Amino acid sequence: MSSNKKSANKSSGDNRQKYLKLYSVGTVLILLVIVFASNILFENILGKHLTFDLSLSNQNSLTKESSDFIASLPADANFRIVGLMDKPTSLNNSPMRYIVPLLDDYASKSNGRISVEYVNPETYPSILRELDPQNIYDLSSDKFAVCYQGRIITVEPYDCFTYDSSYSQQGYMVPTANAVEYTFTNAIANLASGITAKAYFVTGLQTDESVQLKHVLSSLGMEAEDLPVSNGFAIPDDCDLLILNNPQTDIPEPVEIALGEYIDKGGDFIVVLSFYNNVTESYSRLNNVLNKMNLNVDSYVLRENDPHYALDTTGFASLIHSTDGYKEFASTDSFRASYARPVRAYDNPFSYITTEPVMTTSSTATAVIVDPDNGISEFENENTYNVVMYSTYTGMTNPPQCFVFGTSDFTSDSYLSSYGYNDANVQFIRNCIKKVTGLNEYNNVFVYTKPLDDYSIDSAKVTSTNVSVMTVVFMVVIPLALVIVAVIIYNKRKNL
Repeated sequence: MSSNKKSANKSSGDNRQKYLKLYSVGTVLILLVIVFASNILFENILGKHLTFDLSLSNQNSLTKESSDFIASLPADANFRIVGLMDKPTSLNNSPMRYIVPLLDDYASKSNGRISVEYVNPETYPSILRELDPQNIYDLSSDKFAVCYQGRIITVEPYDCFTYDSSYSQQGYMVPTANAVEYTFTNAIANLASGITAKAYFVTGLQTDESVQLKHVLSSLGMEAEDLPVSNGFAIPDDCDLLILNNPQTDIPEPVEIALGEYIDKGGDFIVVLSFYNNVTESYSRLNNVLNKMNLNVDSYVLRENDPHYALDTTGFASLIHSTDGYKEFASTDSFRASYARPVRAYDNPFSYITTEPVMTTSSTATAVIVDPDNGISEFENENTYNVVMYSTYTGMTNPPQCFVFGTSDFTSDSYLSSYGYNDANVQFIRNCIKKVTGLNEYNNVFVYTKPLDDYSIDSAKVTSTNVSVMTVVFMVVIPLALVIVAVIIYNKRKNL
């Protein structure tokens, strides 16, 4: 009898242990199902409403400038951004981690004006014919096509960042800033304007490679192409802007002749010179061309003697200031300039030529003659010198226009990569380009680039909605769920 009772108790205990084990395993499985189901629910239904970008740099969010511009587009506008690739599923340690979330923000905040999709042309070759039936644009895998009313601007992921030029020269691409929003918003703005323009860079004179300046042109909707110096040098008819970006040697005669004819036809151009690495060059032929615009660049280097303007002990790096007519070209009227040549009005007597000083030194700057053999000798006369000037003709239907810069700190790869597209010098050259090409009438959007990963939180972005949602989730939903699970487990276990 006693043995049977012990056997029954043992059997009952085994059953309770077995039941408890099964219940524990079942509870864990149910909890896992609830967690996975909740994740799916939050991601697919509530995810966009419960996601906040509180970073100082707004890595995954559109800025007010882009949002306001998109809201100003026609309600029936249909911009299509097509990623010619499979949509990346893993964004870690990839440049796409900056691109994909921001494009999602374009789609979500545009009220149907912008759509974003990913179609791999290797899987669906017909997408290339659909987007570009006449094969006009250079569409290929791993690019983005921004499409509107039959026009396309292509964007490569590489184009969405700025890079350190010192590393780039050694073959290493070291990103310095996030230009994703800068690139895509400008592409949309340029397509919306319906305007196309083309710039040519005169090359073959040991000029700057102009990689960064070409990106600035691209942001304005301008296509850029190199125009090498040759005996048969000619400026194409589709040239809207000709650029000589810091040539280290003077232009040859064929270029001088072509530039003279270009001016006679009302051509617009920008000339950038400096005094660095070319101290013996006087640019006599180039000055012959500039004289037609009543401008001349002198063979001196400017030294700043005002300590409030000088940026180094030599005074060859300094601040220059924009004149009254150009105060709105940038967010400040102070700009960096180094090894600058003075630009002055020539003695051309024709009254139809109008010249304007654009940027000047302080009143205590001096001009320095550099003799490679005998050193330097400084002029005694302190004066205000022009570093940038503008010239045009009056009384003409299509007058030529030009900006002449005596410093390369507005256009060189080394400067632009060091200071980025947000820099005042870059803002200024951007507006100079818009002025001479007429693009200022169509694209008035300026979007700043962003610093790379910034994990600090901007308290100014923490709104009452953010706080309310986080409070409900962390102080109510999660604790309540844990309490409910605890009560259920307690009620099940107390009678065991």
